[in-house]
Amino acid sequence: MDLHSYPVKETTRRRRKTEPWPSTWPNLSCLLTPLDKNITCLQVHQVPNGHKALIRFRNSYGLEIFKYSQGDFFEMSVIRFTGDGISTYDFAFDTPIPDLSLGYADDDIYRLCAQVSELK
Repeated sequence: MDLHSYPVKETTRRRRKTEPWPSTWPNLSCLLTPLDKNITCLQVHQVPNGHKALIRFRNSYGLEIFKYSQGDFFEMSVIRFTGDGISTYDFAFDTPIPDLSLGYADDDIYRLCAQVSELK
């Protein structure tokens, strides 16, 4: 499982650098330990106005989690991967899980991840 490593852009040259876990996020790798057997990849990276996490499960479904830098909640959407990597996916609108879910605590993230990991 890939854990919290994301690129940082530099103006003179490109170089990969591992940064510390964002302090406003729960440590997803610890939070999701009970689901390890279902997770194939976990990636967190910085995006404009916040951080985004992508979680891929063995069933080719996943979860996109976005947190604004100044926000106290997480926006979570179910996704379906269309390729082998973690960057090729579409939003999954045909699941029994709501298209957009809001989370305020670690339990909200864990509960939704458990539901997505069980999708067929």
